[in-house]
Amino acid sequence: MPLLLQPIITSKIPGTCFFRYLFPGIQAIPRRPLLIQMPESVRNKGFEIILELKEKSGDFTYGASINGSVFNNTVTSLEMGNKPIDYAFSRTEVGKPIGYFRGYVVEGVFQSDFWVKSHVTPEGEPIQPYAQVGDFKFKDLNGDGKIDGQ
Repeated sequence: MPLLLQPIITSKIPGTCFFRYLFPGIQAIPRRPLLIQMPESVRNKGFEIILELKEKSGDFTYGASINGSVFNNTVTSLEMGNKPIDYAFSRTEVGKPIGYFRGYVVEGVFQSDFWVKSHVTPEGEPIQPYAQVGDFKFKDLNGDGKIDGQ
């Protein structure tokens, strides 16, 4: 698989380079009975830095190093018409990171029966009808009175 590395800035500090790279042509993996769809191309941006110390004192040689990195990836195209790929708790779609996590937004934990009974729609219908004290309180993201991830 070709890797296109595009250096943006090269540093005079050994082991340091700011770059972005592109993975073109990642193919779908045929399996029976499913076809696992993969991103066709992904853009990665970030940097990695390594700082090293090497010293010698007589016959004794020692060294220390520390490294760190920050990377962000973005799917630039998907196979099969750029249709999003959904997994149990993650999703891959154009313009977003590979396999970003999705799920419900937790607002807190129900601390009392009063909190459970006050988590209602404007019409007074319970948003989480089976909730009990100690359960997570999920946020209604679009105000429709349903906890459905939308």
